[in-house]
Amino acid sequence: MSPSEFFELQAAFLHKQMETSAEQAKALQALMLRATEDVSKPIKDVFEKALKVRQAA
Repeated sequence: MSPSEFFELQAAFLHKQMETSAEQAKALQALMLRATEDVSKPIKDVFEKALKVRQAA
């Protein structure tokens, strides 16, 4: 394997790794957003209910 072939393969490998990392980061971001929404929904619902009760009073 010539040095130029080595560097081409290395560059292609690094490029693929960066793409994979970016895809994983996007998936993790979406997962964390969904988890945050799922965890905060009951709190939000209680808060909104309390505001409605207070406004009705």
